[in-house]
Amino acid sequence: MNRLAGAKTLVLTSMLLCSTAWAVQVVGDSGSRNSMRPIDANASSMRDDSNAMATGVIDAIDADTGRIVINAVALRFDPASVLVFSSSGTRLSPSALHSHQNVGFLLDRKDPAHPAVRVLYLK
Repeated sequence: MNRLAGAKTLVLTSMLLCSTAWAVQVVGDSGSRNSMRPIDANASSMRDDSNAMATGVIDAIDADTGRIVINAVALRFDPASVLVFSSSGTRLSPSALHSHQNVGFLLDRKDPAHPAVRVLYLK
């Protein structure tokens, strides 16, 4: 039942992305920024052009630059519009994100050269 509720929540929030933006503040990992790899649009995890949810583990998160590293791949996100959900489907603040968490995520592929994370789902 939790997965069904989570799936319904993701569908509804995906529909709201175009019409609504929320103000949020991301509190990032205090790790070194130099340890993050640059965004690589040709990485194997980025080749799937479907809207399927990818999964991974957060290696690092940097709120100041809007970057998150998942499975050693650096991705960007918009701190003001990224959506974060708990495993039960409850909406969370991006400050709930920490290193070593298992997550599901959806990418916004409007700019194929620079895909951005638009939804994160904690597992």
